[in-house]
Amino acid sequence: MNFYRLSKKKLFLNVSLVVFVAFFFVITNISAKLIKHEGKVTFLPNRKILKSLIKDIEDAKNSIYIAMYMFKTDDYKFNYSTLIEEAIFDALKKGVKVYAVFDIGKNDDITTRFNKDTGEELRKKGAIVWYDSPERKLHAKVVVIDNKIVYLGSHNYTHSAMKYNYETSVRIESSEMAQEVIKYIRGIR
Repeated sequence: MNFYRLSKKKLFLNVSLVVFVAFFFVITNISAKLIKHEGKVTFLPNRKILKSLIKDIEDAKNSIYIAMYMFKTDDYKFNYSTLIEEAIFDALKKGVKVYAVFDIGKNDDITTRFNKDTGEELRKKGAIVWYDSPERKLHAKVVVIDNKIVYLGSHNYTHSAMKYNYETSVRIESSEMAQEVIKYIRGIR
């Protein structure tokens, strides 16, 4: 009889746990208010992002929004991140509005220095540039082009990230997603 009672108690506890976990997941998903968007998604691992991103920047007609943890450029012509910067400069010459927010730290660390250098170069060419609060870390790596194309992933805009690192990003064609990401970028302070 004790064994039977023990088994019933275990069964009751296991069923109760399953019900609680199921209830928890239902409630958290309802309260999360997830927003789903339809769109065309292209997976861009490692170097595959570069050609696609530069082409989309070159084809831009209206606007480019950037939120980037690290954007490191230099004068070396074949530095992959410098190629991205040059495409942005060309877009600015065509009248495309460029908005960029970069991470800035409390101290003059290497990321802060690179971002300030790139930010100043973009600002001189006509981009609107600002930085996040030193109290928070902007770790996003996202670009929105013409309110319809979103690049989102792990790539910082550095030569190493584009050429040597294992990185993953996606290109998403979705006006709805683009609007949501732009709102997010504009809110970074």
